Amino acid sequence: MTNADQTDSRLLVALVSWALTGEEAPGEDATPAGIVAALARSGWDAARITGDRDEQRAAGQAWPRLPDANRRAGVGSAQLHTVAQAVCHELGLDARPRVRDWTMPLSQHDRALLAERPPHHGSVG
Repeated sequence: MTNADQTDSRLLVALVSWALTGEEAPGEDATPAGIVAALARSGWDAARITGDRDEQRAAGQAWPRLPDANRRAGVGSAQLHTVAQAVCHELGLDARPRVRDWTMPLSQHDRALLAERPPHHGSVG
């Protein structure tokens, strides 16, 4: 492995760990298992990551987080997302379908979406 490969691997590990936890975990093995090990060494197990995910979503924030292009330094957003999803799968954090609770009032975002629906869709909600 060349120095450039090591740097790229370290960057990918740091970016994926930040996307999932908000903290950069040091590591050189950019495989899903290697990133899970780096997260574990930094104190992040599946339960703690799930808690962070739920907090982010409850606050209306995106999870996994997406760093801006300058921070990614050549790592594409699709590559980052793919590796983050593989790490989530390795941790057993596969996406669960989320259903909106119809008893809750509509959010501002929901109202805006309903206002933008084409007329041929009829009455919705």
